[in-house]
Amino acid sequence: MDQVKRDFLPSPLVPAKAGIQDKSARAGMNGFCGAAFQLKSLRANLSWVPAEVYPRARLWRDSGAGMSGWWDQTVAIIGRRSVIVGTGLLVASPALAQAANPKVIITTDHGVITAEIFQDKAPITAGNFLRYVDTKRYDDAQFYRAVRAQGAADIGLIEMGIANHPQRLLPPIKHEPTTQTGLHNIEGTLSLARFAPGTGQADVSIVVGDGTYLDADPSQTGDNLGFAAFGRVTDGMDVVKAILALPTNGVPRNPTMAGQILSPPVTIVTMRRV
Repeated sequence: MDQVKRDFLPSPLVPAKAGIQDKSARAGMNGFCGAAFQLKSLRANLSWVPAEVYPRARLWRDSGAGMSGWWDQTVAIIGRRSVIVGTGLLVASPALAQAANPKVIITTDHGVITAEIFQDKAPITAGNFLRYVDTKRYDDAQFYRAVRAQGAADIGLIEMGIANHPQRLLPPIKHEPTTQTGLHNIEGTLSLARFAPGTGQADVSIVVGDGTYLDADPSQTGDNLGFAAFGRVTDGMDVVKAILALPTNGVPRNPTMAGQILSPPVTIVTMRRV
């Protein structure tokens, strides 16, 4: 495990609004129908009529004329207000306002991996990753590295990046340590690779086995901020483990990566939100 830790170095909103509005509209029209029963007292009391149509309503009351077009306007205004108010109340509900975390499908030439992205707990790192996904910067990227623990070949991590498309890189982002997010580098966790804190860009690792040694650890000296966890594999760990087991006799980018470079690399065909 110590070998893996030393070698883990990077390479250079409310859904279904229409449904909510439909329900609100029905609630609003129920209220409106109740108001309609007040027609008999309209000649004496116009307080329930919207201000926009009050002059016409008063004219109707005083003259006894037919309802005409002002009634249609009254229906529209009351219905519209009921929908707006009803929708506002529903949207304000915390359970409805909090959208689910997005999921991303990573399609490779070795299989498909699906991951939940913890936008709620690691908004900076998750947001950065989703920007790469949404702008298709990971298309034709590569899993280029597999780090296996010494004496435990089924434990370690695989790493992907866009070194083959350097023009796609976005600026580095602020580091989000696990002590801040409450996340941990357990099996299936997606973490952002980096050099110093605040240098992470596009290289992402997926942990196989217990990788909590990659978490921030304030008790340690030096750079103890660990690696920013921001997602977790929900389906396709068999693909991740298969990639981890591939040959790693490729040319290293630096001495610390000797024996860790996949040859050939695994191509990421596409990466999309579900």
